Order: sequence, then structure tokens, then C-alpha cells
Amino acid sequence: MNKLLKYNQAKYEIINIIASQNLKVGSRLPSERTLNKQFDFSLITLRRALKELTDQGYLEKRHGYGTVILRPISDFGRNGQMLFIEIGVNDTPPVDTYQMKKILRSRNIHLKVLIASNPDASISENAKDCIGIFVSGWITREWVSFLKMLDIPLLFIGAHPFMNEVPTITADWEKAASLMVKNIAAMGYKKIGLITGTQKYYPSYLINDGFCKTAKTLKIKLQKCDIVWQANDFHLEIDNFLNNDYDAIILEAGILSRFLLVCWNRDLADKPILGIIGNNNTPASSDKIITASFRKPIHIAAIDVFFESLNKPDYFNGPIMIKPEILDEYNKNDNSVKSKICELI
Repeated sequence: MNKLLKYNQAKYEIINIIASQNLKVGSRLPSERTLNKQFDFSLITLRRALKELTDQGYLEKRHGYGTVILRPISDFGRNGQMLFIEIGVNDTPPVDTYQMKKILRSRNIHLKVLIASNPDASISENAKDCIGIFVSGWITREWVSFLKMLDIPLLFIGAHPFMNEVPTITADWEKAASLMVKNIAAMGYKKIGLITGTQKYYPSYLINDGFCKTAKTLKIKLQKCDIVWQANDFHLEIDNFLNNDYDAIILEAGILSRFLLVCWNRDLADKPILGIIGNNNTPASSDKIITASFRKPIHIAAIDVFFESLNKPDYFNGPIMIKPEILDEYNKNDNSVKSKICELI
């Protein structure tokens, strides 16, 4: 059972609507019927939330017109707090948590950030009185079981092995790898290699899966040496990998710097096409670089998904996937290549 009272959930939903639609003082809220359908709350619950906000002087109901905003969200006072848990060995949170804090602060919600490696009593203490928890990092079965017991709305951010069991939003890494292979194949290249992260890192597993499945579908022959996983002797493996004279190399954005260090001392006269799979911070595309990026930063999208999913038990039928898009200068105006990609898809 959700610890957050339903009428309080409805209040957060109303505040979220005001913030996300950038409604100003004097703006009219959507009708009760529209809000009721959108939020999936009972009309009684919705009206109680509206009445409380009205009694507090934030809204005003005008006969024959509707409900109007009387004061900006910044005057609402702190409406709650949320917890962001980063699971892993790093001592710094993801960069995007700073932007999350800013967005939630605009809705008068304070975001606490906690870095932890194992679930313990301190997590429970920090989660007390939180309206929800974001979870990211190296998610294990132990963590999933522990967090479920807290009985607080959860949203897991990023790919992990339990995506079909718990509310999750993630970049579609498998689709990104698949699109990249199809795009490169449509340009006429067949000798393609992959450099990805450690096998314990779930997005790397999904990238490898998308790469191998699509190569098989397109009848591109792969050998074991065509895929390099991040390991202790990573630099040496990349160096050996580059001896294979690939037409194109696909790599995860997180290991780009290590790849460039190895390339620094090599004469790559015939430079292969480089396909980079990553987020919006990946390098700009050029005639030799293709980027598979995601349409919205995952941590930012997580905020909207969290509030949209409140009190909607059927909202998550599996993970919410952020779709990738291919960015490249080489074929952006080449309709013949675009046609080939469509045929391959």
C-alpha cells in the first residue's frame, strides 16, 4: 500500500500540471473532468485536493469559468521531499541529479541525494517522510527486495536485470545498437567491430545483444575477436582489436576516452567509421562519426514519469524506454542511404 495519501498524490499531480505546462497566475486549470481522467483519481479525491489548495489561497474556483491559479508555485511552500539513491562505488552522484534538483525545486520539492553500496538502516531513515525514491546504479536483487519493503513509490533509472519487475525508465540501449548496425550496413560497410563496457554493466550487455542480433539478421559474420569487453587489460585488447582493419567501429560513449588514448599512438590512415552509442553529451557527428543519442535525458524524463505514474497501477507494463535517434552528417541528406535503412528496419 502506498504511504502517500491519495488526496496528497492528487495535490502533487495538480502542482506537476502547473509546473510542466508553465501555467502562470491567472491561468485556468483544466476542468475537473479532464483532471479526473488524466490522474485516474476518484472525483471525491480530486475535489478534496483542489479544495485544500483553494483553502490555502493558491487556487480560486470561479463560477461559470473554472479554477484559476492565484499564486505562483514558488509561494506554495515545500510540498515534500524525495530521495535519490545512487548504488555503487563512486563517491559522486550522476551529474544530472543537479538538474533534477533544480526542476524539483521549482515544484517546491526537495531532492536528497544518497550514495550507498549496501542497503541498511540509514537508507530507511533517509527515506522517512519522502514522497518517492529514485534509484540508479548497480541494482541487485538485494536492493530491489529492500526498497520494496519501504512501501514508498519507487522509480528505477537506467537498465538493470529486474526491469520487468519494478517501475523503471531506461534508455533503449539494445535498440540504439541495432539502429547503429543498420545505419552502418546501409552505407555499405560489412566489417564491423564493437567495443563496450564491462560484462557486469547491464547496458553493455544490451548493446552487445542488439549488435549481435542485428548483425545476424543482416548476415554480417562476426567472430569472437570482433567484440571487446572492458577488462583489466582493456588498452591492450583495444590495441589488438584495431589490427583487424575494420570498416566501422561501434563503441559505448563511456569508454571513448580510453579508445582515443590507444588510437593516439597509432597511424590510422584509413580511419574507420566510428559509431558512438551514448547520451546527449556524445560528440557532434561528422563524415566519420555517427552518434546514436537519446531524445531526452533519462534523469529529467524520470521526474515526469514518476508523477504521471502516481496512483496508476497499470502505468508500467514493462520498462519505459527512451528511444534513440541516429545523428550523422554523412547521410543526413542522402535519401538512398535513408531508403536502405528503412528497408533494413
